[in-house]
Amino acid sequence: MRVWLSQSERAKHAPSSRLEEQTEVDTKCLNFNSEETTVPNSQGFSSTFGSPRSGKTCRQVSGGSRDLFGSEGSPTKTPSSLNLSQLPHRVLDLRCKEVSFSADICLLNNATQYYEPYFALSHRWSTKPSLKLTTKNFDALCKNISFQSLSRTFQDAVVFCRLMKVHYLWIDALCIKQDDEDDWRKESISMGHIYENAKCVIMAHITSDGFLEKSLLSRASIKLDSPEPSGGSAPCVSLMDSSSFCINNSPLSIRGWVFQERMLAKRAVHFMTEHILMEDMGNITSEHCPDQYTSQRDQKRALFSHEKMDSQEFCGLWAGMVEDYSACELTQSKDKIPAISGLAKVFSGRGHGQHFLAGLWSENLSQQLLWVSTSSSAHREQWRAPSWSWASLDGTVKFLRVSEGVEQRKFTIEGFWSGQENQPRWVDGPCLLAVRGSVVEWDESRIQGEIMSLRDGNVCVAQNSDHFELLQNFSSNIQLSWSTREQGHINGWVSYDTNEQMISFDSAILGRTWTSLKNARRPPVEHRRLPEQICMRVCSYAPSRIRGRRNVSGKKNHLFLILRRVQEQNIYTRIGVGEIFINNFFDKWVFETRSMKFLGNDLRIIIT
Repeated sequence: MRVWLSQSERAKHAPSSRLEEQTEVDTKCLNFNSEETTVPNSQGFSSTFGSPRSGKTCRQVSGGSRDLFGSEGSPTKTPSSLNLSQLPHRVLDLRCKEVSFSADICLLNNATQYYEPYFALSHRWSTKPSLKLTTKNFDALCKNISFQSLSRTFQDAVVFCRLMKVHYLWIDALCIKQDDEDDWRKESISMGHIYENAKCVIMAHITSDGFLEKSLLSRASIKLDSPEPSGGSAPCVSLMDSSSFCINNSPLSIRGWVFQERMLAKRAVHFMTEHILMEDMGNITSEHCPDQYTSQRDQKRALFSHEKMDSQEFCGLWAGMVEDYSACELTQSKDKIPAISGLAKVFSGRGHGQHFLAGLWSENLSQQLLWVSTSSSAHREQWRAPSWSWASLDGTVKFLRVSEGVEQRKFTIEGFWSGQENQPRWVDGPCLLAVRGSVVEWDESRIQGEIMSLRDGNVCVAQNSDHFELLQNFSSNIQLSWSTREQGHINGWVSYDTNEQMISFDSAILGRTWTSLKNARRPPVEHRRLPEQICMRVCSYAPSRIRGRRNVSGKKNHLFLILRRVQEQNIYTRIGVGEIFINNFFDKWVFETRSMKFLGNDLRIIIT
């Protein structure tokens, strides 16, 4: 909804002299308060919004729903009171003073000094050639962009904005230089704030070119018999899946880059085949179904809440987002962190000055290391993140959540090395962790007894672990450690990240920046040669079945990382995670008598 400023205010906020003289759109522009509206498009056909179904929807989208886009009011002098947003660095100027919906547009550069409402487009990239912003055509696009040169999807986005009387539109392909790696990296980090501050996000779920026409087609319906013999005409019921199901399972929503776009969109219009859905902070409005909500609603409310969030809540919310994101698809695997970095930038504002470390956060970092690979096809195709981060893996992950009765006083993350200078707060490249704790040589065969049935194993896990509900959903990825003493019982479980050799990188990074997380001195690398594979305890906890009653035996389960040495100077890489039910597993005296070599209770290890 356009907000009109006085002449003095326009001089302050309008990006160009063209806008300073801008007048209200000609009366030929659409007015959805009428019963019927015709939308011209580039192909020469007309889509009529006059049916009872579409007429109501379009009136809601365009202005009948003031809650979604705000309402016009008297001009004021401050951008905040006008409910205006700071424009992105680059944005498309739609030249809404033109009366034609197919009028040309242009690219507006260095627009962050201006405040205007704008829309952003979320779409799936087409395999067909289409106009993109490059270093070569940058100057030309700043002067003019032919409407006919745009793809059908981009044309429909422009038409919809003009229908809504919104003058600015952000599209990634036309606002980021696609052949400039530095520009792409800089702008991609800002994408979170772009989608967060957009007045509305246009979600084009339809995979083929264009979305307006197909979203406004009549949906198939069935005619029901009238319950009364003289009850008049029989009602018709539209055939439609759950709104939230349609959104969550569309080809658009499963894309990795779209995850943060959906999460950060406070308001969105979803263009689906044969229907339009409106979303406001996760709540969905539809004419066909009762009001529903998306799976992201609770996460959005927590993310944008003004209430204080402690570190446990902060990490729990992030873990849930990562779990959902890990199930999304990426065309380029190297985009694993960049595709969620915009969301992380916004999220960092809730984190009390935490360090972002390759997809994890510095507070409660130890518990964030306890993620489990839940995909049987998980792999590390190329190095893009440290092995201790979920971002190193191509596949879905889940986090082991331990809150009550957790004990981790013998595990410390002292700091990290990165390839960046000056105590970085944001690390999205090589990063080594310096950790200290209890370490045992890892040899699964020494705690592996006779293998019994999977059913018996599940019973033992259910009786001994608080993570059974999580583990049973991906039991094929879990290896049970059967007891060598008690037949039919297990010692614990292990989950390896992949079945492949770990990918490493040059450890020369050790000579770079050291950042302490515990006011610790830069720790030396352990000089004595350690075994090839070790396990390191991260935390211990009392299982819920004995929690709350007197724990005479002091029973504790231990969650640990499995590490493999990758270089001579005892630098290790993560290969898995596990849980052991043996109370004294990390006790020197117990395991030295069972041929399990105890290495130390306060040993420093470097994990890459």
